[in-house]
Amino acid sequence: MPEFRHPAHLYRLWYPADWEVDEDEKTGTFSFAAKENPVGQLDISVYTFSQKLPLSHEEILDMFRQAMEQGEKQGQAQPCVVNGAIGATTEYVTEDATYCRHWFLVRGQVGLFITYSCPVAERERERALVDDMIGSLLISEEALDAHTFTQMVLERCRVLMPDLRLEIEKPLVLVSREGEGTFVIQLQNIYQACLREPDKREEHLKRFLEGVVAAREQQKVEVPTLKEVRHKIMPQLKTTEWMTSPTMGQVAFRRWVEPLVITYVIDDGKYMRFIPRDWLEVWGLSINRLHELAIKNLVRFKSKFQMVALSDGQRVKGIVIAKGDSYDAARLLLPDFYAQVSQLLGREFLVAVPSRDCLMAFCDDDPQFLAGILRQVREDARHDPYPLTDKIFRYTPDGLMSWEVGTSR
Repeated sequence: MPEFRHPAHLYRLWYPADWEVDEDEKTGTFSFAAKENPVGQLDISVYTFSQKLPLSHEEILDMFRQAMEQGEKQGQAQPCVVNGAIGATTEYVTEDATYCRHWFLVRGQVGLFITYSCPVAERERERALVDDMIGSLLISEEALDAHTFTQMVLERCRVLMPDLRLEIEKPLVLVSREGEGTFVIQLQNIYQACLREPDKREEHLKRFLEGVVAAREQQKVEVPTLKEVRHKIMPQLKTTEWMTSPTMGQVAFRRWVEPLVITYVIDDGKYMRFIPRDWLEVWGLSINRLHELAIKNLVRFKSKFQMVALSDGQRVKGIVIAKGDSYDAARLLLPDFYAQVSQLLGREFLVAVPSRDCLMAFCDDDPQFLAGILRQVREDARHDPYPLTDKIFRYTPDGLMSWEVGTSR
């Protein structure tokens, strides 16, 4: 049986080899059902707690009963334990002859709400399969949900920076709007790092918080002179969605191909700091001149890179750049990028920048190869610690432009 692992490492379980997994990108719910002629479906959703944890078994039962009542579900809630997770379960048959089962399971900071339904005539055959799946379910005891993680980091920041009045703007975003202006702490990347390596959580947090304190101290420092930083200015690709954050609106940027924008950072080798618009006024610099400086430095320091070729043995169908130096996606801005890649892929090719640390270029004349690349791009854009976009672009002699699936050359 194949094993499914939640992208954020919150849980894992085995499922039948002839079943498949599908994700609802809006809700984050994962659904399991047979690939052919499915008769039932198992859905697993992560529950975000507003209550203080841990909860007693009786409290979990009460929450489960209330959820069932609100959803006008039938059945009698019974306590259950699954591989260290405590919770409640129920089963019943509806008026339209649908057999339904529900579970609410909690371990550590993670809660799962699970539902299964199938025609009542298939109940006995399906029950054994579902029992095996639930029996294999293991919720990570070390994992933290986003809300709890945010609260934990907030408390640590208040100890390290007691004069900074931080509050939770939303899960994984802390903000202070008093005193020296707006100060935002984005937690998405450190949260993903802690989920991937729970045994190194304290190490990751220590390094992250040291960076936060350093960034706070930098904010107090006067604007550096252009002479001090001109050779440290580098471009970074971001998205219009990223720019909608309250503080990111202060960042100097240049629009590119939707949804990409070009931002600019000062990279001293240890930390990156985004350049705010008001610094340009102090420097007497236009956004175009800032862009020229950044591209000049990109060429000087990052023009040498290795491309991994994707080949079928007869020809190169794509290339991947993943040097891991924080500028892989930004290399799309290199003046000779098109010239280098077009020698391998032809006059026109597709490009993807699913994350800061990955740049892909590929042909679109092999449907099977293209489908695999598009799946990988979507996965990387959803789960990478530094995501950008799953949008695909076409590069031609006229430049970069948007592309949609099914679009011909």
